[in-house]
Amino acid sequence: MVIMGIWLGGPLVTFFTPIVLILFSHNLMTHLGYYLAAVLVLALHPLPNLEDYLNKSDFSMWLYKYFSYRIIWSGDAYDKAQASPPWVGAAGPHSVMPFGSVLSIPGINTFVFRKFRGGTASILARIPMLRYLYCWGTIDVAGKSLSASLNKGYCVGVVCDGIAGIFKCTRQNEAFYLKSRKSLAKFCIRNGCPFVPAYSVGNSQCFNSWFDSFGVLEWLSRKTQASLFLYWGRLMLPIPFRTNVTLLFGSPIPVEKNTNPTDEEVDKVHAQMLGAFKTLFDTHKDALGWSHKELQII
Repeated sequence: MVIMGIWLGGPLVTFFTPIVLILFSHNLMTHLGYYLAAVLVLALHPLPNLEDYLNKSDFSMWLYKYFSYRIIWSGDAYDKAQASPPWVGAAGPHSVMPFGSVLSIPGINTFVFRKFRGGTASILARIPMLRYLYCWGTIDVAGKSLSASLNKGYCVGVVCDGIAGIFKCTRQNEAFYLKSRKSLAKFCIRNGCPFVPAYSVGNSQCFNSWFDSFGVLEWLSRKTQASLFLYWGRLMLPIPFRTNVTLLFGSPIPVEKNTNPTDEEVDKVHAQMLGAFKTLFDTHKDALGWSHKELQII
């Protein structure tokens, strides 16, 4: 809880500290100078790659237990995921923090036995505290970076709904913002790589969140590629609720390579993705106690 509070509280402290200083500091310029120096150090210092260590560390095991984390599949999905060429894990939802996808990094490396890296927004590499996620061997979500990892034999994961998904999927509303987001389908076609649909049930229950109903914070977040909203969990702190998070893991769906795909080809693969997510959720929701929930793909 302490580690997650520091890790996930970093962005909030970074955002609110200047406001507190402006309102209460008697030596504003000096204190702002200290603040900027601290932010620059935390945002720019080199990060070690602890990928091999963290994947099998006690800390990862603590996180699994904190969320009662599970990876669930049906049929021969597991065997196909092991035998397939390097694939793209098309995952969601983002919600406040995509814990199911984050934990899939050590989980897939350790228990699915595939070399796996998660893709994150480039801005994350410069956000104090939260940037330590890169110690797990995560990579920039840009297409060039994902392609390079695929070529090295890694499977890669992408949270499909991205920052926009934060403002759609809440504790009350299980929504996946994907209908108009076709870039991942196009990427899979251009690289000729299969995709694995994955959905984290319970991810939306880890935090409460607040943002304006006019869409101003959502617009700013998407423009700046940084999450601008309020969130809280246990004890009204940035510590997630201890709720079960289960990653539903589908079979790899093959995609024929075409470096210059037509709109029709992209639409076809994208429709396969949407259908795969809906089928995945509906197949497992009763067993997970979520029979009262409907996945809205918007």
